[in-house]
Amino acid sequence: MAQFPKKEIEIQALIEKMISGYGEYPAEFPNADVPGLVEVFDEYRHNKVVQTWKEAWVHLLTEAKDNALDALVVKMQSELKQSEVDTSADPKQLELIGWTDKQTTAPSAPPGQPRMLEITAEGAGTIDLD
Repeated sequence: MAQFPKKEIEIQALIEKMISGYGEYPAEFPNADVPGLVEVFDEYRHNKVVQTWKEAWVHLLTEAKDNALDALVVKMQSELKQSEVDTSADPKQLELIGWTDKQTTAPSAPPGQPRMLEITAEGAGTIDLD
């Protein structure tokens, strides 16, 4: 016995064959509800078109939002740089706009002593260690 398809594209292919076959051979399938199948298939196709249109619309809206966000970031960074210049005498004032003066980074701790070194390559005046 045949197995009902699981993939959408295969379901679409089957319904098209069913509608076509029922239409061509009505005597063999006297109880087939062709108008009912056509109705639900048309509803599916309509919703598929709407879905595709909305996905394209969402893509365009997302792109527009991302472009606006990029422009916002550029403008904010420009304003923050100017604010840093404006408050150079008292950088603590930057906290009034939710920004803090540039933090100096603490130097990282020096690495520990290497252990278990192996020579991986030697040459004239050079040595590679691992």
